[in-house]
Amino acid sequence: MRHAGSPRQGISSTRGSALLAVMCFATVLALALTTFQALCHQTLTTSNRNAQSTHAIELAEMGLECAVWSRTNADWTTAAGGIANWTISGSTASLTLSGANYNFSNGVTGSVTMSVTNYNGTNTTNSVVTSTGTVTLADGSTVTRILQATLEKAKPFTNALAATATTGTVQLLTGGQTIDSYTVPASPTIPVTFTYDYNAVVTGYSVSMANSATVNGYVATPPNDSGVVALTYTTGASGSKLKGPSTSATLNIDTTRASTSPYQSVFDVPNPTIGTVYAQPANATALAAAKVTYGNSAFFALAEPATSTDVYLGETGSTTYYRATLGATSSSYYYLNNNNGRLIIDGTSVVIVIPGYFYINTNGSIIVRNGGSLRILLQGGGSIYYAGIDNQTKRPKNLSIIGTGTTTVGYTLWVWSYSKFYGTIYAPRHAVRIWGYNSTSEFFGSIVASSVIIDPYSSTALKIHYDKDLSAEIVPDVSTPYVIRNGTLMETNSAGTEL
Repeated sequence: MRHAGSPRQGISSTRGSALLAVMCFATVLALALTTFQALCHQTLTTSNRNAQSTHAIELAEMGLECAVWSRTNADWTTAAGGIANWTISGSTASLTLSGANYNFSNGVTGSVTMSVTNYNGTNTTNSVVTSTGTVTLADGSTVTRILQATLEKAKPFTNALAATATTGTVQLLTGGQTIDSYTVPASPTIPVTFTYDYNAVVTGYSVSMANSATVNGYVATPPNDSGVVALTYTTGASGSKLKGPSTSATLNIDTTRASTSPYQSVFDVPNPTIGTVYAQPANATALAAAKVTYGNSAFFALAEPATSTDVYLGETGSTTYYRATLGATSSSYYYLNNNNGRLIIDGTSVVIVIPGYFYINTNGSIIVRNGGSLRILLQGGGSIYYAGIDNQTKRPKNLSIIGTGTTTVGYTLWVWSYSKFYGTIYAPRHAVRIWGYNSTSEFFGSIVASSVIIDPYSSTALKIHYDKDLSAEIVPDVSTPYVIRNGTLMETNSAGTEL
């Protein structure tokens, strides 16, 4: 018989306590390992879903690209790369792409569904594209990402002056030029009074500003070798100026308005395909009859007007196309020169194709009035005196000089300024030089060319005014693609609410 408190009893008690401690530790360790295992599983699951979410947004982005391609090419039967046909319902086109080409590893499958509203709208009609990327995991769960954006035609006239060639420059020569911007009043009074502001953008491979040249706006170029904007300018009291509305009066070059992120859409303008050229109708009645016979897209010959003769062009309600007849004065020139004959565009829409060199001086003239519009498609060079084209609508969008051709041409477009000129120049394969002759020399509109020179010549204050309304204008003869409108790309939920 053992008595309480004996040595053997103490040893047994100690062993029991140690065993209990080990068991408790093992239990805690097991719980910790179970929790850690669950945490690892959850982390792996979350990481996997995040990876699949990235795949889903990539699918949605691909869908956007496919929709932009189809809208630009007006091709809803082959999709991008001949993948499948779109389904048309009313004014909406839809398409779902799936299969092995869209699947991922580990049993994960993918698909993308797109819809485009106003799929067949006109150039001025915007479309809304919704692209849904869906990834289905091996366990049957799905991850979905939805992108939505508005598509619109790219706009050629986003800048006041733009040089488009790889090494194209904008040069503001000595003489007091001012580059600024304005908005046309909704209901302009006569004479029109504009308020000029600081939103003109001058862009090119490089920009140079000589003495007294002023840009009220911005300068944008790719970065030069030093990684900054490629802008050269003069200093001193009569130095160049780059200004904004809040720029200090003592500061000539406001570097906050110089950017190394230029943007200018550059699109080739193919020479128009012209079949039969029909005889020039003698008057409006003859033109109407000819259009009934040949159609609204027919081309009519356009000879130089006779001395002191007004020739009215176009027909109200449709665009009329003319091909200039060369050779009356020179075998390769179309002249409006010294005979006081005039071409009148009166409330109509007219396109004139000039297959050679265009020369118009201060005596020959073209008049655009009463809301009419004129587009001159220039296949060669040109010398245009401001007084030779009188855009009485005072809307630059109503007069466009467009240089055609898909390769750089050996021609320069010279525009000689004796007065105010309202119009646009889109000639990415032509060099353009604007000359100023007197204090009234002003250009209202926008100039896009391979290179641009603003030369005051004998003027002391040649002014270039950018019409900000042009940023929303398209040019029918310039084949611009559809692009995503700035500020409209967003991710949404299934109800279309932005996330």
